[in-house]
Amino acid sequence: MWRQDQEIAAAFAEGFGRFLELLQREFPDTMPAETARRRAITLFAGMVGTVTLARAVQAADPALSRELIAAARQELKALAV
Repeated sequence: MWRQDQEIAAAFAEGFGRFLELLQREFPDTMPAETARRRAITLFAGMVGTVTLARAVQAADPALSRELIAAARQELKALAV
């Protein structure tokens, strides 16, 4: 069962695909395209997931929220190189 109609899902997928292409281009030209795409997907998913989790716990545990952001920043930065 879809949470949104097909037209919205298609528009989101198209925009997300373009964003991944932009991220992919930021990696060195020497990196294989498959590796660059996989890293772009991982980085974006990590950022979105981190923000989602940090916001979910912020009211109950602000320290954990900050820890999530700091940990993701450090680990995802390593993937971006």
